[in-house]
Amino acid sequence: MKIILYMAISVNGFIARDNDSTDWVAPTDWRELSSLVSKIGTVIMGKKTYEFSEDNFPYGDGLNIVMTHDKSLVSSSPKLIFTDQSPQEVIKLVQNLGCQNLLIIGGGKINSAFLKNNLINEIYLSIHPLILADGIKLFHDLKIEKKLKLLEVKQLPENLVQLHYSVI
Repeated sequence: MKIILYMAISVNGFIARDNDSTDWVAPTDWRELSSLVSKIGTVIMGKKTYEFSEDNFPYGDGLNIVMTHDKSLVSSSPKLIFTDQSPQEVIKLVQNLGCQNLLIIGGGKINSAFLKNNLINEIYLSIHPLILADGIKLFHDLKIEKKLKLLEVKQLPENLVQLHYSVI
């Protein structure tokens, strides 16, 4: 199974404002995300990403998984799962459902949980020409180092640059 992390990010490394808002994310980046969701099908996110997704939720026609410790949300249906399972357990779950790939779309805690457990194979970063005063980091409280290999650099409309890495 290939697990891919996709994030819109400011030049100084934030994926959302300190109030969780992503109102600065360019339409081009939403289209890029939508295209990747269509290819991969299975999307995973944390509770805050889910809450701030609004009209964008659910993503695509495939399975959407929301990782949360909020017991009032834990449930499942054929296209939507709210779970308090660990990243490893979520991987087993999606494999048992026949999913080939998984797309992680945030936030910082989910990103860290998967990276700490060596569960991310590739990373896409769409860098926005913006410096935020404060916000949510790409990886929350990460105390490890990972080497990456650059696979591709794409210049996108709206002055975005997209970096595509494999995790070594």
